[in-house]
Amino acid sequence: MTDSEAAAVIAANEVFYTSIEKRDLAALTALLADGPYADSAVMVHPARFPVVGREKIEKWWRAFAESGQFTQIFLTDVEARVSRDVASVSCSEGVLVGLQNGTPSASGKLTYRRCVTTNIFVRDTSGAWRLWIHHASQVHERQPTAGLRAGEQ
Repeated sequence: MTDSEAAAVIAANEVFYTSIEKRDLAALTALLADGPYADSAVMVHPARFPVVGREKIEKWWRAFAESGQFTQIFLTDVEARVSRDVASVSCSEGVLVGLQNGTPSASGKLTYRRCVTTNIFVRDTSGAWRLWIHHASQVHERQPTAGLRAGEQ
């Protein structure tokens, strides 16, 4: 893996999160893997069943974009790995949600969730990285670290 390959896939990952925050359906759709990967594309969010296939993912994104729900995402611990035409980006997401169209949600509260995430990208024929798999798991509390080796926490 070269530094430029890692930088390119991290840039694609940043486009994904920026597009979510802006509810930019066109950018999200352009980033999503197609061709031979379209039917096997997967999105997994905490407390949700997997959404499988490009068509269903686009429908889910459209509903999200139209919801007007305020979403802000803070990324930390971003690491990329590239192997030929497949790359993974692991990161921690701090997700702030809870406003609808700029006004408080029914609960009147903002909610903060922390997730650990793996995004898998595939390189298309033009050399661009396309999002194939997104899997986010919510972290409820800091996990106990007793007995873990360095780098395992």
